[in-house]
Amino acid sequence: MRDLSLALLELASNSVDAGAKSLKIEIWLDEGRVTVSDDGAGMTDEQLSRALAGGYGTKGGNGVGLSLTKLEAEKSGGELKVTSKASEGTFIALKMNAPTGDIAQTVATLTSSSAKVELCLHRAGETGKFSFEPDALPKEIKAAREQINNFLRQNKE
Repeated sequence: MRDLSLALLELASNSVDAGAKSLKIEIWLDEGRVTVSDDGAGMTDEQLSRALAGGYGTKGGNGVGLSLTKLEAEKSGGELKVTSKASEGTFIALKMNAPTGDIAQTVATLTSSSAKVELCLHRAGETGKFSFEPDALPKEIKAAREQINNFLRQNKE
């Protein structure tokens, strides 16, 4: 993961793939911190342990996404913490010392998923809150990207 937006895309995509109908994403841009909580399938302690170790996937892939995100976070001096309960969902807290990347594009991508996305951005003491319904129309995606980019431009350090 070269930046925070790519790590966020990985984490949120996992949530959607696990059947989440609702994602709550909070991003502290000045601190390189992200939290993602979902109401997806969740994982047992054993599944979580295996997912963090790598090579364990539930989507037919190679199962390295979560372990790679953890490794990249730790390489940057950050960390990845995950709590999960089977049939209830997952909460992920990521701290990553990396460039922010294109958060607006990442969120635009997520708004085309089947999950409701609630986003809270924090920067320079200001907070922007955004909410997107499942399968947002292209017009709504464009508007969402513009709103997020405007927030980011207004709250630059």
